Amino acid sequence: MRGRTFEVELTKTNSVGQKENNMEASLEIQSKIRTEIPMAEFMDFTLQLLDQTNARASIPLPQNSNHLGTGFGGSLYSFGALSCYSVVLCNLAALRIENPYVVIASGEIEYLKPARGDMTSNVSLDQALHAEFLDSFHKRGVAKLPLVAGVFSEGQECAKFVGQYVVKKNRR
Repeated sequence: MRGRTFEVELTKTNSVGQKENNMEASLEIQSKIRTEIPMAEFMDFTLQLLDQTNARASIPLPQNSNHLGTGFGGSLYSFGALSCYSVVLCNLAALRIENPYVVIASGEIEYLKPARGDMTSNVSLDQALHAEFLDSFHKRGVAKLPLVAGVFSEGQECAKFVGQYVVKKNRR
């Protein structure tokens, strides 16, 4: 998918005329991530919900465990980073940007508890930060987007990932 226009319809209208999350769009973004970042495929990174301000994803414990049988710290970090990256890609898809330049400028994780089972992540972008990101991107063609992902296992938060993403309109 590199170098091609990445366009998806992020919402669709249901049978009663309401807008809802387009799961096909989530699957297309998931496929893009798994293709361009092979580790995501091995981790079995799976998007469950995605829109421009929210993401929920999952990874199974077996592919992402350490020598103690709990979640491997590197997998939790990568999972948080990929979950946040999903929101970035969703925004770029909505803006219909060709060949964007996206990097993570900084990332930190706080490990809170051992992950003893399959893991889920939740990303929620504040509306004011989202509006600021869009305004900067439209005016300058470049913007920073701070995102936070909570990583959960067995109903408890095990880690919190904080990432700062930089987005430019194109790679040139």
